[in-house]
Amino acid sequence: MLNEFSKKEAPIQGLTGLGGGVPSRLLSAASGITVDEVFSTTLYAGSASAQTITNGIDLSGEGGMVWLKNRTGAYNHNLYDTERGVKKALYPNRTNSEYTENSSIGTFNDDGFTFAAGGDAAFNTSGSDFVSWTFRKCPKFFDVVTYTGDGQTNRNIPHNLGSVPGFIVVKGRNFGSDPWYSYHRYTGNQGELRLSESDSAVTGSSRWASFTPTSTYFRGDTAAINVLNRTYVAYLFAHDEQEFGTGGNEAIIKCGGFTMGSDTTISENLGFQPQWILFKRSSAQSPWWLVDTTRGVTSSSYKVLFPNTNDDEETKNYTGLYPTSTGFTFDNSNNGNWNAGGTFVYIAISDGT
Repeated sequence: MLNEFSKKEAPIQGLTGLGGGVPSRLLSAASGITVDEVFSTTLYAGSASAQTITNGIDLSGEGGMVWLKNRTGAYNHNLYDTERGVKKALYPNRTNSEYTENSSIGTFNDDGFTFAAGGDAAFNTSGSDFVSWTFRKCPKFFDVVTYTGDGQTNRNIPHNLGSVPGFIVVKGRNFGSDPWYSYHRYTGNQGELRLSESDSAVTGSSRWASFTPTSTYFRGDTAAINVLNRTYVAYLFAHDEQEFGTGGNEAIIKCGGFTMGSDTTISENLGFQPQWILFKRSSAQSPWWLVDTTRGVTSSSYKVLFPNTNDDEETKNYTGLYPTSTGFTFDNSNNGNWNAGGTFVYIAISDGT
């Protein structure tokens, strides 16, 4: 069902510095939208030349972010978004500042994106297999915000998510060695995580200024995500907003967590079957894991990529993290990195069934 928010119009720009939040008319914009309109996992073969990736996601009209990874080689993850513009790469597994990749994404289209002429081993070289994850900006699902630090304490940084974020990732664009500061609702504003590192959550952290994000803004300290004259990008993910699907009453994304005792298996009820899961043990050093059903995940074998490293795709031929019709099951009996017990966080996206 089409409504005014389905039109191919220029994306709403960030409201940084205006002191406002998301307009009230956007708060119901998610109603009736299905997950395949706002998220896609697409596999493609590298060509070392210009090529078009068609995934049905309107990036030119609505805006969003594209995440690329070479599955068969040890190369950096690459993130691009419509707020920073084409060819502007950031690497979630590194702390480098923003870099211009001339042969990378050349255009954001109304049904995907295109690569410019040329090729790079990280995202479009001949003989390698790749995966792209595309997130469309959509109220109560995902948002991209850019801003410049003003060095002030307790600054409110507006966003257009239209709901309280479940997960936020902030990266400095023009300053090397800035980590990917990450907030997750399960660890809270005193439990800083870093997407670029395998470290456990830093308890007692002040990165989020001891303030829980709201449906219109988040807040960060001046020593990390609001340093004077540094430029930043923030990616915000919603949690459990039940306004999607044809009936306008379904959740398509959840940001949760759990604590395991001596048991080695736990079943997490999401209310949907996930197609994409970003997963981290937050109570101890452990890599971030990323699995999706497009690349393959079953109860006995799954393919995993690690957002905090440049490692190529690894196949695990044992039980671990795998989707069910209502969520996922986590069995850590075969993984020495996780061991028994501990606290875990995740971001899961529905497959729409």
